[in-house]
Amino acid sequence: MTLKIRRILAAVIDFYIIGIVLAVPLQSIDKYYDNNLVSIIIGIILVLLFIFLYYRKDCIIGVKSIGKKILKLNIYYHGKIVTDKNFLKNRVRCSFWLFPAYPFHILIDNKSLGDIKFDTEVR
Repeated sequence: MTLKIRRILAAVIDFYIIGIVLAVPLQSIDKYYDNNLVSIIIGIILVLLFIFLYYRKDCIIGVKSIGKKILKLNIYYHGKIVTDKNFLKNRVRCSFWLFPAYPFHILIDNKSLGDIKFDTEVR
């Protein structure tokens, strides 16, 4: 499997894991109350928690996200594996804002916006 496809699959895995971990408990709370106001509040909480967790996806379990661990990918900065969690969080933040374009950036030159800004590479 090529590196580009592995990177995209890692992002998809992370996206779905975070989404499911948040949606299942919040959806059960929503079904329990069955109220429009509660549904709106839960929707807002879901979006905010998703963004919060996605920014920190590389920092929650060590210095690699679950998708990167499964697909055996590492983030390198000048040839060394990145271990600074603030650095990783900021790198993901730069890539997140144009998330729908992420696969295209990876397929074109194997660099996300966060990779370009922070001069990192994933391999």
